[in-house]
Amino acid sequence: MSKINVNTVEPEGATTTLTLGASGDTISIPSGATIANSGTATGFGKVLQVQSTLTLNPGSDLTTTSSSYVAMGSDYEVAITPAATSSKVLIQFYVPSHFTDGSAYQTAFTIYRDIGGAGYSEITTGAKGVHQSQSSNYQMISVAYLDSPNTTSACTYKLYWKVANGTTAKAAANAAHVSLAWEVGA
Repeated sequence: MSKINVNTVEPEGATTTLTLGASGDTISIPSGATIANSGTATGFGKVLQVQSTLTLNPGSDLTTTSSSYVAMGSDYEVAITPAATSSKVLIQFYVPSHFTDGSAYQTAFTIYRDIGGAGYSEITTGAKGVHQSQSSNYQMISVAYLDSPNTTSACTYKLYWKVANGTTAKAAANAAHVSLAWEVGA
Protein backbone atom coordinates (compact mmCIF):
# COMPACT_ATOMS: atom_id res chain seq x y z
CA MET A 1 0.00 0.00 0.00
CA SER A 2 1.28 3.46 -0.94
CA LYS A 3 0.79 6.66 1.00
CA ILE A 4 0.73 10.24 -0.33
CA ASN A 5 0.83 13.23 2.04
CA VAL A 6 -0.68 16.42 0.59
CA ASN A 7 -2.72 19.36 1.89
CA THR A 8 -4.90 19.95 -1.18
CA VAL A 9 -6.07 17.83 -4.11
CA GLU A 10 -7.75 19.60 -7.02
CA PRO A 11 -8.99 18.38 -10.41
CA GLU A 12 -6.85 19.20 -13.42
CA GLY A 13 -9.37 21.50 -15.11
CA ALA A 14 -11.44 24.30 -13.60
CA THR A 15 -14.83 22.58 -14.16
CA THR A 16 -13.90 18.91 -14.07
CA THR A 17 -14.81 16.37 -11.44
CA LEU A 18 -12.31 14.94 -8.99
CA THR A 19 -12.90 11.18 -8.66
CA LEU A 20 -11.67 9.10 -5.75
CA GLY A 21 -11.45 5.41 -6.57
CA ALA A 22 -13.35 3.46 -9.21
CA SER A 23 -16.67 1.64 -9.35
CA GLY A 24 -16.72 -1.09 -6.70
CA ASP A 25 -13.94 0.49 -4.61
CA THR A 26 -14.42 1.33 -0.93
CA ILE A 27 -13.28 4.68 0.42
CA SER A 28 -12.45 4.27 4.12
CA ILE A 29 -12.73 7.08 6.69
CA PRO A 30 -10.67 6.22 9.79
CA SER A 31 -12.22 6.34 13.24
CA GLY A 32 -11.94 9.83 14.70
CA ALA A 33 -11.65 11.51 11.27
CA THR A 34 -14.21 14.16 10.31
CA ILE A 35 -15.60 15.01 6.88
CA ALA A 36 -16.60 18.67 6.75
CA ASN A 37 -18.79 19.89 3.90
CA SER A 38 -18.74 23.61 3.18
CA GLY A 39 -19.99 23.19 -0.38
CA THR A 40 -22.84 21.25 -1.94
CA ALA A 41 -23.22 17.53 -1.30
CA THR A 42 -25.19 15.46 -3.80
CA GLY A 43 -25.85 11.82 -4.44
CA PHE A 44 -26.71 10.81 -0.88
CA GLY A 45 -29.36 11.77 1.64
CA LYS A 46 -28.68 13.83 4.72
CA VAL A 47 -30.74 15.50 7.40
CA LEU A 48 -30.59 19.23 6.70
CA GLN A 49 -32.74 20.46 9.60
CA VAL A 50 -35.27 19.35 12.19
CA GLN A 51 -38.15 21.50 13.46
CA SER A 52 -40.30 20.46 16.39
CA THR A 53 -43.23 21.35 18.58
CA LEU A 54 -43.18 19.79 22.05
CA THR A 55 -45.77 20.27 24.77
CA LEU A 56 -45.14 18.43 28.04
CA ASN A 57 -48.11 17.82 30.33
CA PRO A 58 -50.34 20.49 28.76
CA GLY A 59 -52.74 20.57 31.73
CA SER A 60 -55.91 19.42 30.03
CA ASP A 61 -56.86 16.69 27.57
CA LEU A 62 -57.41 17.51 23.93
CA THR A 63 -60.80 16.09 22.95
CA THR A 64 -63.02 15.77 19.94
CA THR A 65 -66.48 14.37 19.35
CA SER A 66 -66.43 15.34 15.67
CA SER A 67 -67.16 12.77 12.98
CA SER A 68 -65.47 15.10 10.43
CA TYR A 69 -61.79 15.98 10.45
CA VAL A 70 -60.81 18.88 12.74
CA ALA A 71 -57.36 20.29 13.56
CA MET A 72 -55.87 19.03 16.82
CA GLY A 73 -54.46 22.47 17.70
CA SER A 74 -51.04 24.07 18.11
CA ASP A 75 -49.57 21.02 19.89
CA TYR A 76 -49.87 19.17 16.57
CA GLU A 77 -48.60 21.82 14.17
CA VAL A 78 -45.03 22.18 12.89
CA ALA A 79 -43.48 24.49 10.29
CA ILE A 80 -40.36 24.04 8.18
CA THR A 81 -38.84 25.92 5.23
CA PRO A 82 -37.00 23.49 2.94
CA ALA A 83 -33.57 24.56 1.68
CA ALA A 84 -34.08 22.93 -1.73
CA THR A 85 -37.01 21.95 -3.93
CA SER A 86 -35.57 18.42 -4.18
CA SER A 87 -35.74 17.88 -0.40
CA LYS A 88 -38.14 15.46 1.24
CA VAL A 89 -39.86 16.32 4.52
CA LEU A 90 -40.52 13.55 7.04
CA ILE A 91 -43.45 14.50 9.27
CA GLN A 92 -44.01 12.69 12.59
CA PHE A 93 -46.71 13.23 15.19
CA TYR A 94 -46.94 11.39 18.52
CA VAL A 95 -50.35 11.39 20.21
CA PRO A 96 -50.96 9.96 23.72
CA SER A 97 -54.49 8.76 22.90
CA HIS A 98 -57.11 7.95 25.52
CA PHE A 99 -60.65 6.70 24.92
CA THR A 100 -63.44 6.68 27.47
CA ASP A 101 -66.66 5.62 25.78
CA GLY A 102 -68.40 2.38 24.82
CA SER A 103 -66.73 -0.90 23.98
CA ALA A 104 -65.27 -0.09 20.55
CA TYR A 105 -63.21 3.01 19.89
CA GLN A 106 -61.74 4.22 16.68
CA THR A 107 -60.03 7.46 15.79
CA ALA A 108 -58.84 8.47 12.33
CA PHE A 109 -55.91 10.81 11.73
CA THR A 110 -54.81 12.70 8.63
CA ILE A 111 -52.20 15.35 7.81
CA TYR A 112 -52.84 18.70 6.17
CA ARG A 113 -50.17 20.96 4.65
CA ASP A 114 -50.01 24.69 3.84
CA ILE A 115 -47.30 26.03 1.49
CA GLY A 116 -46.48 29.71 1.74
CA GLY A 117 -49.87 30.71 3.19
CA ALA A 118 -51.85 29.39 0.19
CA GLY A 119 -54.24 27.38 2.40
CA TYR A 120 -54.35 23.90 3.90
CA SER A 121 -55.02 20.75 1.91
CA GLU A 122 -55.02 17.10 2.93
CA ILE A 123 -51.88 15.19 1.92
CA THR A 124 -52.69 11.77 3.45
CA THR A 125 -55.65 9.49 2.99
CA GLY A 126 -56.93 9.58 6.56
CA ALA A 127 -56.52 5.88 7.28
CA LYS A 128 -58.05 4.80 10.58
CA GLY A 129 -55.31 4.79 13.16
CA VAL A 130 -56.57 3.37 16.45
CA HIS A 131 -58.63 0.34 17.47
CA GLN A 132 -59.18 -0.21 21.17
CA SER A 133 -61.61 -2.29 23.23
CA GLN A 134 -61.07 -1.28 26.85
CA SER A 135 -61.87 2.03 28.53
CA SER A 136 -59.22 4.11 30.29
CA ASN A 137 -56.40 2.77 28.14
CA TYR A 138 -53.62 4.99 26.86
CA GLN A 139 -51.71 4.33 23.66
CA MET A 140 -48.92 6.39 22.13
CA ILE A 141 -49.97 6.73 18.51
CA SER A 142 -47.37 7.54 15.85
CA VAL A 143 -48.52 9.20 12.63
CA ALA A 144 -45.81 9.65 9.97
CA TYR A 145 -45.64 10.72 6.34
CA LEU A 146 -42.77 11.36 3.90
CA ASP A 147 -43.71 14.45 1.87
CA SER A 148 -42.22 15.89 -1.33
CA PRO A 149 -43.40 19.52 -1.16
CA ASN A 150 -41.20 20.64 -4.12
CA THR A 151 -40.75 24.15 -2.71
CA THR A 152 -38.45 26.41 -0.74
CA SER A 153 -41.43 28.28 0.74
CA ALA A 154 -42.52 27.79 4.35
CA CYS A 155 -44.52 24.58 4.83
CA THR A 156 -46.80 24.15 7.84
CA TYR A 157 -48.14 20.71 8.71
CA LYS A 158 -51.15 20.07 10.97
CA LEU A 159 -52.56 16.84 12.33
CA TYR A 160 -56.32 16.46 12.05
CA TRP A 161 -58.49 13.83 13.73
CA LYS A 162 -62.05 12.59 13.97
CA VAL A 163 -64.05 9.98 15.83
CA ALA A 164 -64.60 7.05 13.46
CA ASN A 165 -66.40 4.89 16.04
CA GLY A 166 -67.54 5.84 19.54
CA THR A 167 -68.25 9.32 20.85
CA THR A 168 -65.07 10.93 22.23
CA ALA A 169 -61.36 10.77 21.42
CA LYS A 170 -58.78 12.28 23.74
CA ALA A 171 -55.09 13.13 23.70
CA ALA A 172 -53.99 12.80 27.32
CA ALA A 173 -52.90 15.82 29.34
CA ASN A 174 -50.28 14.03 31.43
CA ALA A 175 -47.95 13.14 28.56
CA ALA A 176 -45.82 14.61 25.77
CA HIS A 177 -47.50 15.95 22.64
CA VAL A 178 -44.83 15.86 19.89
CA SER A 179 -44.65 17.13 16.30
CA LEU A 180 -41.48 16.76 14.17
CA ALA A 181 -40.50 17.85 10.65
CA TRP A 182 -37.20 16.53 9.22
CA GLU A 183 -35.80 17.95 5.99
CA VAL A 184 -33.85 15.25 4.15
CA GLY A 185 -31.61 16.36 1.29
CA ALA A 186 -31.56 14.48 -2.00
